Amino acid sequence: MTRQSTISVTGWGLLISGLILTAIHPVWPSLPSSPTVYLNLSVVIVMGTIIPTLWQNHALGHISGMTVAFMDAFEPLASMIGSIIVFHFQP
Repeated sequence: MTRQSTISVTGWGLLISGLILTAIHPVWPSLPSSPTVYLNLSVVIVMGTIIPTLWQNHALGHISGMTVAFMDAFEPLASMIGSIIVFHFQP
């Protein structure tokens, strides 16, 4: 992260891993051709993948890698607790 910007590291990492995973095992054999599908897919990609990964990579410049890894490990637990509190989800 010291020689390259976080956006270039994130962009190349997501592009390469996405192409390899799509070549190995495509998630959908045929995607419906609807503008709504492409809009929803774009929102999920940007808000659910690119932005959080950028934030995480940017955080490495401010806190230690151990702290980032620790927070990343507890994200599923925090997500479950948030779902229970906000949406009254019963596991």
